[in-house]
Amino acid sequence: MSENTKSVNLVFILVILMLNVNLFGSKVVAILPFTSVFEKIAQEQKDAINLALGNYDNEIEIIYKDSKGTAEGAITALDEFIKSNGNPEIVISCASWVATALNPVTAERGLFHLAIGSASIEREIKNHTIRMTVDEQVEEELLSYYLLQFNKIAVFYMNNELGTTWNRVLRKRLREKINISISYDPEMKDFDNEISQIKKAEPEAIVLISSSNAAKISELIRKAGINAQLVGTRPIERPEILTASKYTNGLIFTSPSFDSENEMLKLFKEKYNYKPTFFGLEAYDTTVMLITAFKENSSVKDFYNWYIDRNFIGALGSIKIKQNGDANYPYMFKEVKDGKFTIAEFQYALILEQTRQEIDSIFDKMGFDLQQAANELSSGITGKKADMTIRRLHEKNPLSYDVVTIDPKGVIRNVYPDHKEIVNKDISDQEQVIRMMELNKPVVSKAFKAVEGFVGFDYEYPIFNEKNEYIGAVSILTKPSFFAEIINSKIASFPVEICVMQTDGVIVYDINEEEIGLNLFSSESYDNYPTLRQLGRKMSIFPQGSGDYEYLDKNMDKVVEKELIWTNLHVHGTEFRIALFTEKKD
Repeated sequence: MSENTKSVNLVFILVILMLNVNLFGSKVVAILPFTSVFEKIAQEQKDAINLALGNYDNEIEIIYKDSKGTAEGAITALDEFIKSNGNPEIVISCASWVATALNPVTAERGLFHLAIGSASIEREIKNHTIRMTVDEQVEEELLSYYLLQFNKIAVFYMNNELGTTWNRVLRKRLREKINISISYDPEMKDFDNEISQIKKAEPEAIVLISSSNAAKISELIRKAGINAQLVGTRPIERPEILTASKYTNGLIFTSPSFDSENEMLKLFKEKYNYKPTFFGLEAYDTTVMLITAFKENSSVKDFYNWYIDRNFIGALGSIKIKQNGDANYPYMFKEVKDGKFTIAEFQYALILEQTRQEIDSIFDKMGFDLQQAANELSSGITGKKADMTIRRLHEKNPLSYDVVTIDPKGVIRNVYPDHKEIVNKDISDQEQVIRMMELNKPVVSKAFKAVEGFVGFDYEYPIFNEKNEYIGAVSILTKPSFFAEIINSKIASFPVEICVMQTDGVIVYDINEEEIGLNLFSSESYDNYPTLRQLGRKMSIFPQGSGDYEYLDKNMDKVVEKELIWTNLHVHGTEFRIALFTEKKD
C-alpha cells in the first residue's frame, strides 16, 4: 500500500469518526411502552416530545424504541439500539420498573438517564437518573389524607411495581381501614371474579391503582351495583375515563396541579386533535429541559449536575429538581364531573387549611426554639454564651430576619446577624413589647414597622433568671418575605391567590405588594369596592366563612367577580385571617 493510499484511508477514517461523533453526540433513545396496555400513554409521550422538538431550535435526534411495558423489554430495546447505532448519550424511559432496571445499566455505560412516568423507582446507582415524575410519597400523603374519612376501603391494583408499592403503602398508612385488596394483571380482560369479591366486602371507597383499565373496571363496578366512592392516582387520568363518564363521574384522583391555561395544551390539541394529560405535559417539559441542557453544557457528562437544584417553569408549572435527582411540583385533587376533568370541589379548602397548618407549625417551631433559647439566656442576655445562643436560634429558623435580646427596659442589647445599627435602640413603645412585659408571657406581634426598616412580625419570649426574676426577652423578627415564602409554595400552579389580614383590617400579605400595609376598612384604595369591604367586615368578626365580591384581577387591570373562603390563625394573642380567592368563571 502506498503512502498516499495510507494517508487517504487515514483521512477517511477520521472523517467517519467525526461524522459518528456528530451523528450520535446528540442522539437520544426514548424507550416507551408502545406495544402494551400502556400504548396510548406511550403515544401521548411521543407526540409531546415531538411537539417540544418542533417548538424549539435544537440539534437533538430522538429514536423511539419499544419496551413492551417490561423491564426486560426495555433492556433488550437498548441493546438493539446500541447494536444498530452505537451508544446513545441519553436514554429516556417510561415506567417505574423500567427506570429501576435501566438505572445501573445506563450508569455502567456512562449514559445520561431521564425517567418519566415513574413515581416509584429504586436507584441502585446514586447520583444518576433524573426523575421527572414526583415521588409517590407526595401523592401518598395527599391521598391518605382524603381516604381517612372512610372506614372500609378496597384497593384494586395492578400487579406491577407501581401497584404493589401503592398497596403496601396504603395498608401501612390506613391499616384497619383497608378491608380488602386485590391485584390484577393489566393485560386481563375479565374482572368479574375480583369485582365480586370487592362487592362482598361492602367498601365505602375503592382505590383503583390503574391506568388504561380504569374505565372498563369502573363500568363493571357500577354495573355490579357497587356505589362506593371511586378514587385513583395520577395514571388514571386517561381519555377513556371521560368516554365512560356515565360510570366514572364522581371519581376523585390525585394529579399534578398544572396550569390549565398553558399554551402547550393548546398547541398539542391543535396538532394532534386530543388533549394531553399529565404524561404528555411531563414528556414535553422533559424535552424542553433537555434542549436547554444541550445549549448550556458542552458535555453530556455535565448534565446530571446541571439538573440538580434547578428551577424550571414549564407546562407542569414550577418544577424544582431536588438534590436526589427527583423533580418536585405541587399535586392536587381532581375529579370527573359532567364528563370533564375538573379541580375537586374541596381542593381549595384543603389548600387553605394546609397553608394555615404550615404557618401555624412554623410559629410553633419558633416558639419551641425561643423557649429553649430563653432557658439558655437565663444566665445573661449578653456575652459570648448569649451570642452563640441567638446565632443558633437564627440558624434553626430560616424564615427569621434576625434575633435580638431585649433588656427589662425594652432596649435591644444583642443581635444576630450583625445588624449593629439596631443595638441600644429603645423599642419599649412597640405594642408587642408592651404586651409581653405586662404579661410576662410569649406574644406574637401584629404587623409593625421594625427598627430594621420594614413591616414584619415579631415573636417575643420572656427570659427569667434562676430566681424567676424577669431579666428581658429574646425575639425573632420574621423576614419581609415570611408569608410569601410559605404561601407561594402552596399555591404554585393553582389558579388562586391567598392574602393574610389582621382582624383590624390591615393587609399583611398580598400578591400585589402595594396592598401590603393598607387597611381594608379605611384606605381610599378600596372606596370603590363596597362588596369587598362588606366581606372584609364579616371576615373580621367570624373566624371562618366564604363569600363573593368584586375587585381588580391579579394584574390590577380590570374589575372581576371573585369568590373567597377564609380561616383563622391565632398565635399568642394575635389573630390573622387567611383568605383564598379565585376569579369566578362563566
